[in-house]
Amino acid sequence: MVEDFPSSVLIIDDDRTIRQAFTEFLAFEGIPVIQARNGAEGISLLRSHLDRIAVVILDFSMPGLSSLQTFSRMREVRADLPILLCSGYSERECDFPGAYNGFLQKPFEISLLFSTVGAYIPRVTQ
Repeated sequence: MVEDFPSSVLIIDDDRTIRQAFTEFLAFEGIPVIQARNGAEGISLLRSHLDRIAVVILDFSMPGLSSLQTFSRMREVRADLPILLCSGYSERECDFPGAYNGFLQKPFEISLLFSTVGAYIPRVTQ
């Protein structure tokens, strides 16, 4: 349960299938996931679970708040929060101006997810 584990991952992606896949992959490693459908919901969940979220995986392209707007507002809430950008585009194509902590290009190997998240949640297999 999320309340019992101090290092959860917040997934912000408008695609339910992607959110569910992340949740299942990370559950395999015993990592709780909090899911958000968009940037506004992600920011709200961050505020309500601030002490539980170790890292955020933020989709690059979403309706509503842009990834950059979401990123900026999350940094206002917690400046040291590790935020990983995720996209079907390459990192170069995204041309994201924020100082994000890592990049996952969809599709990716599960081992890359584990090693990237593992940099912020040590119990993840690397």
